[in-house]
Amino acid sequence: MKRTIAIALILLLSLSACAKKTPAADTPEPQTGSQTQTAEPAQTDKPEPAADTKTDPEPVKDPEPEPEPEPEPEPAVVYNTSGYAIRIGDMLYYRVPTADAMEKTAIFGQFYDTESGRYELRARNIVTGEETAMSSGNYIGKMYLHGDSIVLWSVDSDGNYTSEIVAVALDGSGKEYYPGTDLWGLDETGELLVTRDWDYNDGASKTIVTVLRDGSVYKTVSLEDMGSIIAVTPDRLVYIHEDYEELVFQVRSYDMADGGEITLGDLPINEWTGYPGVVEHACMEGDKLYFMAAQYEGTGHFYAGACLIRADVTKENSLTCEDVDPHEDDVSSPAFRVEKGEVVYTDGDPMTAEAYYYTNQVVWYDETGTRHEVPGCVFQDDGTSEDTITNVEAVTLAGDVVVFAVEQGEHVTADDIGWRYSYRRTDVKIYMAQLETCDAQTLFEG
Repeated sequence: MKRTIAIALILLLSLSACAKKTPAADTPEPQTGSQTQTAEPAQTDKPEPAADTKTDPEPVKDPEPEPEPEPEPEPAVVYNTSGYAIRIGDMLYYRVPTADAMEKTAIFGQFYDTESGRYELRARNIVTGEETAMSSGNYIGKMYLHGDSIVLWSVDSDGNYTSEIVAVALDGSGKEYYPGTDLWGLDETGELLVTRDWDYNDGASKTIVTVLRDGSVYKTVSLEDMGSIIAVTPDRLVYIHEDYEELVFQVRSYDMADGGEITLGDLPINEWTGYPGVVEHACMEGDKLYFMAAQYEGTGHFYAGACLIRADVTKENSLTCEDVDPHEDDVSSPAFRVEKGEVVYTDGDPMTAEAYYYTNQVVWYDETGTRHEVPGCVFQDDGTSEDTITNVEAVTLAGDVVVFAVEQGEHVTADDIGWRYSYRRTDVKIYMAQLETCDAQTLFEG
């Protein structure tokens, strides 16, 4: 029994000693001349547990607000639609004489309303001073804004006579020609442009009147023995019918819708000339027409009185005449405005400008027709010689500025007509001046 227990203890101690001799996992392998193979861990087909991909849901965002549309640019302010210059926003359109025009002569040195050579139409940004040439031609008189174009009258009598109505695009894309050979102008709304031409076929003298709207022909009217156009509306064409054999001159109203025509009445005859007066200051209030029939006498065209005409353009024989006696210093018929049928005499036509006749003082007239001097803008001739002259021409009111030309001229005796002297320009300056200060900016020198 004791022997058996002793053998068991010896075996137990032997097993314990063997366990202690087994190398640890991090004990280095002994270095020998041959490599010792180690068993790879057994591969199993059991898949790795999937990673937990479950995430919290994204918070719901409010939709992005749509961007507000860009505001439409406000249209540029149109300061005037007719004149020797036209201003739209910061752009000023005006014309300057070329070298050809500087060689021409004109009676009394008045060039802008007579044939006087070629002029260049220019567009100037009055803020930046940038300027471009748009067109050139033998331009006469005022120009007009119609749609997206500046409309001018070009007349050239040198060689083959030509007379054209030229529409120059504001964007500089070119020009086109409107029907007609004479430019009458705009109606009071500024929407209708009126031109004229003449047809002498079949022994009759017919006037072809073309009325344009937005650059397209709105109406064409053919009338015999037609004199001056007095007024145009979308419905009516009011004109003077001339009968030189009987010396009868009637104001007639033509209905452009149905072609009907009525006589408003006869115009008074100038005792000195035997003809009716010159139409001045024409305006309309509703269907009522008002204008001065001004009388001028002699080769000097001296003012000799006027008749204030009133008529209803829709009623036969509605014309009345009121004599207006001239004042001693009047050089033309008096201006006026109409307020609810009442004629109010004024210093000048509302919202216009001119050089005052006696002094070359630049003046302008407000919406009531009251005259205002532009301080310091006076350009008197020194009067020392009849061989030189100083004129202020082409005066135009354009918003808070006035545009005008100051011209020096020399006498050209060969081109005189009797006592009426002719002059050639020697110097031209075109100015743009503030109304309140005559802070003048020189636009052109030539």
